[in-house]
Amino acid sequence: MKKKIIIPYFHSGFKYAFPFIFLLGGLLIYWKLYIFGSIFLTFSVLSIGMYYVTEIDLRNKRYSDYFFFLGLKLYHKSEKFTGIDRVYLIKEDQAQTVSTRAQYRKLNWTEFTAILLFTNGKTLELLTKNDKRELMLQLLDMIKFLKTEVEDRTTPQHFWIDLNKVK
Repeated sequence: MKKKIIIPYFHSGFKYAFPFIFLLGGLLIYWKLYIFGSIFLTFSVLSIGMYYVTEIDLRNKRYSDYFFFLGLKLYHKSEKFTGIDRVYLIKEDQAQTVSTRAQYRKLNWTEFTAILLFTNGKTLELLTKNDKRELMLQLLDMIKFLKTEVEDRTTPQHFWIDLNKVK
C-alpha cells in the first residue's frame, strides 16, 4: 500500500495561467521573436511539470522523498523505517525585512508544519502551510492511511487532535 503527497513546485495559480503563457509563447514565435517565445514556452511547460513528492510504502516500510521534473525523479532520498509513531504539528514564526531606498518594511507570518515521527526517532516533513486548518484538511487522507494520531504542538499545552472534528 502506497500513498503520495504531491506538492506543485510553483504556486497553484500558475496552472490557470499556463494556457495564456503557452499561447503567448506561440504568438511570439509566430511573430519571429524566437528567443522570447521559447522562454515563455519553456516556462509554461516547466510550470506544470515540477513537483515535490513524498511517497510512503507501508508494505515495504520505506519512504521516498524526491523532486519530480518532467517524469524524472531528482534528489531522490529513500529510507526504511521500522514503524510510525505519530504526526505532530509545529508552528514557526517567520519574518523578513524588505528594504528599498526610501523605506523598509518588516513582513511577519506564521507557518504550520506537519512532521511524521518514526519509532526509530527519525522524522520526515510532510507539508507546510500558512493556515493550520488547510494543513489538516490536506493531510487528512494521509493520516487515515497511516492509521496514526496527530499531536498539536503549536501551543505551550500540547494536545491530541480529534480527526472526526476536522472539516
